[in-house]
Amino acid sequence: MLAVQAVLDVSEESMAYSLVIDSVCAVMYVMFLLWVINFSKEFNAWTKADVRLINEVGASLEEEAKANTKPLTWKSMLLFSWCIFLHFCYFQGCRKYGCKCTACF
Repeated sequence: MLAVQAVLDVSEESMAYSLVIDSVCAVMYVMFLLWVINFSKEFNAWTKADVRLINEVGASLEEEAKANTKPLTWKSMLLFSWCIFLHFCYFQGCRKYGCKCTACF
């Protein structure tokens, strides 16, 4: 946003107003999208969309969720957090030493 402000030569006050309006518009857009979800079947029928694959994946995910009754514990969350931390540490070091692989970027 600072780059846009510098390029357009906008004052701080005008930039503050634009940020507020941007936030309000984003919230309204998300509210609209959440409301439109109710009309997905009608929209799919109107566009003649083939949603069989999506429905199959959704059904299999629901079955898997019902079958998985193990609770999420703090130990598994801690393990997951450490895995993410180590992943980012590795790729930050990889980027630091000039790695050109596609996994780092």
